[in-house]
Amino acid sequence: MGTQKDRSLASILKLGIDIGWGLAWLALAGVALACLLYAAAMASGGAMRSPFLHAVADRESWQAIAPGLAVGVIYAGGVVIIFAQLRRIFSTLVEGDPFVPENAGRLRKIAWAVIGLELARYAIQIATALIVTAFGQPASGSLEIDFRPSLAAWAAALVLFVLAQVFREGARLRQQDQLTI
Repeated sequence: MGTQKDRSLASILKLGIDIGWGLAWLALAGVALACLLYAAAMASGGAMRSPFLHAVADRESWQAIAPGLAVGVIYAGGVVIIFAQLRRIFSTLVEGDPFVPENAGRLRKIAWAVIGLELARYAIQIATALIVTAFGQPASGSLEIDFRPSLAAWAAALVLFVLAQVFREGARLRQQDQLTI
């Protein structure tokens, strides 16, 4: 069990995570709305303008806008998942009992989300490259495609898996200690 000061700091951090979770949901909703508006503009043949999109959806601009919207939806969704797990972890920390077996699973879910986001980035880059190859550069400008892996993302996932194992072992040792007289 932590001190009152430790719990107070954990409460402040949890509040920040709660705010981040709410902002992630707003970002996801905003990007989803932009996707719907862009799809409607494309369906109207480019005649419909949207205050949320700065370009008229014509047949030339979709190569630049569509990958960006896809990335936005995927990343906002991934961030929502990560923040949801962090909220649960910090709830146990605020209660003074972070070494519960469920937190190990939550850390693994965060690690898988980081891996999923990195793999989604590769998939979007490949799809963008295929679009550019098939249809040429968009009229609104050129697209940059960067196929370099993010070593930071892969390292973060590895660290999260290690921390998950540490939490699992900590929970096991604590449970074993409680059974000892």
